[in-house]
Amino acid sequence: MLRIGFKTQPTGTLKRLNQAIDSKSITLDDAFFVEEGKWFLSLTVSTDGVYDFNEIFQNIQGTVLFHQHQASDKVTNTNRTQLMVFSLEPYPFILNLLLRNKAIPNKIILKDQLLHVVVSVDVWDNFQRLGEEVEDKLGNFELLEVTQETDFGTTLNTAQRMSSILSELTDKQVEALETAYEMGYFDSPRKATASEVGEKLEVAQSTFSQRLRDAEHALLKAVLE
Repeated sequence: MLRIGFKTQPTGTLKRLNQAIDSKSITLDDAFFVEEGKWFLSLTVSTDGVYDFNEIFQNIQGTVLFHQHQASDKVTNTNRTQLMVFSLEPYPFILNLLLRNKAIPNKIILKDQLLHVVVSVDVWDNFQRLGEEVEDKLGNFELLEVTQETDFGTTLNTAQRMSSILSELTDKQVEALETAYEMGYFDSPRKATASEVGEKLEVAQSTFSQRLRDAEHALLKAVLE
């Protein structure tokens, strides 16, 4: 088993969030694939200052902030904010590249304007293909370390957590989320009202609103437990 550490360019939500704030680091704790290009991202953001992330994500197209929890580290004088974000991540997204090349993500952190990535691969050929594709799609691949390990170690629990999240949502709740997102209900300013989304779903506005609240509650429960 090979443990690989490398640096590369950020894309998508991580890149745009980093551009919007002065962060010490942005850690991708978990990611849950929904369908093509759509992910739920669990992030931890470390900053010196305090930010209104609701306002920030309103200005990041293709994202919806579902939850934030802020805590201060008095020893380091650092603010740490946990975020749960629904995000549109067009290809190439770092997790797409890792999974396509059979690399198990151990750690993904954005700091000093670059993604610092640690992955595990079982054969050297997978590592070579990963390096070539990351450099081709993201612009650079700077190898930091290669070590021999006996197991995968601590990983992002993408598969396990994705299964947990999806099991918490009913088909109608997923449909409500997807339709609302596609119609621009979560955009700022909104491109569709609750009444219009309900009409598209062929349900009353109150029914759509209830499904949306239930879906948000189920997502937060799955993530925070």
